[in-house]
Amino acid sequence: MGGEHVFTDYPTTVKKGHDRRPGELELIHAIQCGAIEKVLMWSLCRIGKSLTELVRFLETCRSAGVAVYLDQEQIDSAETNGLSLFDMSMLLALHIRQGRRDQILRGQAAARALSIRFGRPPLGKSKVEKAKQFLSAGKGVSEVSRLAGISTAACSRLKRSLRSVEPHVR
Repeated sequence: MGGEHVFTDYPTTVKKGHDRRPGELELIHAIQCGAIEKVLMWSLCRIGKSLTELVRFLETCRSAGVAVYLDQEQIDSAETNGLSLFDMSMLLALHIRQGRRDQILRGQAAARALSIRFGRPPLGKSKVEKAKQFLSAGKGVSEVSRLAGISTAACSRLKRSLRSVEPHVR
C-alpha cells in the first residue's frame, strides 16, 4: 500500500454477516491481496469476536507472511518473541478442530445409543422393484432412475448388485 492505513470498526447492532465488522473484513482482504506487510494493533482482543475468528485472522497473517505487532502485549511476530504467536495460533486452531471433532463424535455415540440411524433412508421397495424391472428390460441407468424416481447413483448400485446375481443384466 505504501505508507499506513487505519482500518476502523464502530459498534453496531448487526449480530451476524459481513456488515458486522467492515473494517476487519477490509483489513483481511488487504492482507490476502499482499498489500500489507505488518499489522499494528492495540491489543489482541481487537481482532475477532471469538477464539475461532482470532485464530483464523492469525492464520491468514501467517500464511500471507504478514507480521503482527500487539502494543499492549508487547509482541512482535517479526521478532523472535513473536514467532510463538503464530505457533500458538496453530495450536489453538488444532484445539478448536479437535474440540469440534470430539463434540461430533459424542453426539454420534449418543445417537447410536438411542438406535438412531445415520445416512439416507433406504429406498422404498416399490421403487427398487420398479427399477429392477426396467434394468432387466435393458433400459439405461439415467432413464431407469428417472422412471423409478431414484437417484442415478442408487440406480447404478442396484445395477451392480443385479449384475452379481443375474449375469445377463447389462
